Amino acid sequence: MSNDTTRDDNNLAEADLFRSIPWCQKILRDPDYELEPTSSRIHKGSTREDALLAETLRTSDTIRGWTSLYRRPTKSRPLKDEVRTLLSLEPGLNGYPRVCHGGIVATILDEVLSILVAVCARSEGRHGDNVTAYLNVTYVKPVPTPSVVLVKGKVDRVERRKHFATGEVVNEQGVVLAKVDGLFVSIEREKL
Repeated sequence: MSNDTTRDDNNLAEADLFRSIPWCQKILRDPDYELEPTSSRIHKGSTREDALLAETLRTSDTIRGWTSLYRRPTKSRPLKDEVRTLLSLEPGLNGYPRVCHGGIVATILDEVLSILVAVCARSEGRHGDNVTAYLNVTYVKPVPTPSVVLVKGKVDRVERRKHFATGEVVNEQGVVLAKVDGLFVSIEREKL
C-alpha cells in the first residue's frame, strides 16, 4: 500500500469519528472547505518525525480523532489560508479533572497553525518547512475532556518567509475556549 493510500485511509477513518455528530456534519459538508490529510498524524517510520501527534497523542485516551478541512482557493483568494480542525479530546489529556492540560491546548494550536502555514506556502508554490517564532495563547475557558472541539485558524498576512496566523478553539456552541496568534518562519530542512 502506498503512503498516499495510507494517508487517505487514516484521514477518512479519523473523519468518520465526527460524521455522526450533528454540529460536525455541517463543518464536514461545507462546500467551501476540503478535507486534507493532517501530515503530523501520519507515522513516519524510522525517523520518528511527528511522533508526538502520530503516536503519543493518537490513542483512544488522548486525541482519538483529528480532521482538518482547508478553505478551497478561489480567484479572489488563491491561497489555502484558512483551516477548520475537528478534534476528539479524551481524558488522557487532563491537567485537572475533566479539563485538558493547558500545554496540550498550546500544542494543538501550534500544530494546527504550523500545518496551515505549510499548506498555505504550498498553495503559494513554496516548499519546505516552518518553525514557530512565537506563539501567544490566551486561555479563555477550560477546554473540557472528553469533548469534541473545533480549532479555526487563519493566515492573516505573509511577509516573504514570515507567516502571521491567528486561531481559536471553540466548542459546539461556538464559545471561544482559547485564542492564539503566532509567527511562523519558513526554513530549509537542512537548517533544522
